[in-house]
Amino acid sequence: MKSLHDALLAGFGEIPRENACVLYGRLSRGDDSLEAQNRRMFKYRELLDEPAGTMTPLGAFEDPDTTGDTEKVGIAEREGGAQVVALLNSGRVGHLIIPKLDRIARRARGFLNFYHTYMETGKVILHIVDFSGSTLCTSGAQGKMFLTMMVGFSEWDLENIRKNTKNRLDDKRGQQELVGSVPYGWNAKY
Repeated sequence: MKSLHDALLAGFGEIPRENACVLYGRLSRGDDSLEAQNRRMFKYRELLDEPAGTMTPLGAFEDPDTTGDTEKVGIAEREGGAQVVALLNSGRVGHLIIPKLDRIARRARGFLNFYHTYMETGKVILHIVDFSGSTLCTSGAQGKMFLTMMVGFSEWDLENIRKNTKNRLDDKRGQQELVGSVPYGWNAKY
């Protein structure tokens, strides 16, 4: 019986690992479309593919409407993410292209565990296409250091937003203001 990564690699022939790339997008609430993410990733790949053939895609995988909270659903447990992990485990991939930092995981631990497993060895280079209006590549020490710092800042920002939202809702409840929507069939008095 063939493994998942054997089935995915069938038909690719002998593409050198350093030329093989995988693209991964994930859609969560309030994001742009998967089509827009794919367009940006493929455009970025085309820019790196000079001369032609130096960045050959083995596949573009996506997970629509999936949480990035690895405490709930890890990347290997998502359909598209499992295919990406299988290809990374095959040893045939040299580059992983993602549209945003939080496509892998929202929490620092989940992202850094993934990064340590697949990228820290230098065998796979991570490319983040939309990194606050710029791009980020982990082929050098500066990219790796900056990525680690940004993962920490991202988690801090997420926790700060959650805390502020909870505090504001608690204040509204304390003032007996309406929080949320009115159930069907009921009226609200202000």
